[in-house]
Amino acid sequence: MKPIRTWVTRFLPDGRAVSAQLDPGLPDPAATRRIVFSLDRARISASGEDVLVAVRWSDNSVRAHRLEFHQGTFHPAWTTLVEPGADLLAIGIIGGGFDNFHQGDRTAFVYLDVDSTGAAYVVVPSTPEVLAAHDALFGEHLLAGADPDHFDYGVSIITGLSPEGTRSYAVLSGLGTGKRLLNIRATAQTLWLAGRIRTGNEPGSWDGWVQSIEASTGQARSEHLVDVQGGDMFWDLAPLGDGSLLAVGSTNYTQNPSGLSVSDARDNLAVSVGPDGAVRQRVSLPAGPGGRGNEVTSVRVIDGWGMFVGLKNGPGTHAEVFSDAFLSLRPLP
Repeated sequence: MKPIRTWVTRFLPDGRAVSAQLDPGLPDPAATRRIVFSLDRARISASGEDVLVAVRWSDNSVRAHRLEFHQGTFHPAWTTLVEPGADLLAIGIIGGGFDNFHQGDRTAFVYLDVDSTGAAYVVVPSTPEVLAAHDALFGEHLLAGADPDHFDYGVSIITGLSPEGTRSYAVLSGLGTGKRLLNIRATAQTLWLAGRIRTGNEPGSWDGWVQSIEASTGQARSEHLVDVQGGDMFWDLAPLGDGSLLAVGSTNYTQNPSGLSVSDARDNLAVSVGPDGAVRQRVSLPAGPGGRGNEVTSVRVIDGWGMFVGLKNGPGTHAEVFSDAFLSLRPLP
């Protein structure tokens, strides 16, 4: 039995559920098992009736799977190895129980999105071990683009996949220390990376971070730091037709400059950001009581409306863990 098993489930309009188990194609797990410290190891994205899933399996390898849906069930179409197995490092928070921004286990995360053509983009955090394993397997030289003398290994490896599952390219992105990747979004022309970036040594020295990538080549186009109030970060974004975007997350938080502890108090953040990186307008959303965490975790644009999902009255690193979720529909700013 493999130590990690993954299913995809589709809930049909009549209430029935259809499931399929993914096959990673791994050898005997006893020979490849590594330390597994995070259960947040998969992402799913729809492409018409089909789905794509990116999973970090028990050997820490990352594979992309496409399943076609027809005749009422899933049919595996292809599986592509995106990253080979590598040792990953986890960091625990001493004296606290809630890692608000997934700082300790972020190396195990995978990110996935699919554009309108069916091309997929799989993004994984880049580390010395991951880069070395990648280059050894694929005969590439991503590690040569890093700066080990300054501990700069970029923020991620971006791999483009054709609709048929063929690797189009792999590039090292986000060079420059202090960046933290938290999500990606793709259109047919642009891949967007979103997260936060450290800008100094003060508790509030964090800005929201957005980078745009040429989807067809993986080459960087632009990069913007967004400073709203105190510490800022983006969980998600939604590209708009005029080159601007809706970005959501948290603002007005602080973090221990020499640790991972994040303040209990955080305000929700939803802003319209222009192509030049300037904030055009802030969207007002439901908020919980003062002194507690507020976050907008996801945004989608539907027929001229923005759909925002998040939590209010959430915890900081050392606070009691409970929270209330919200979903809010607002006209686009």
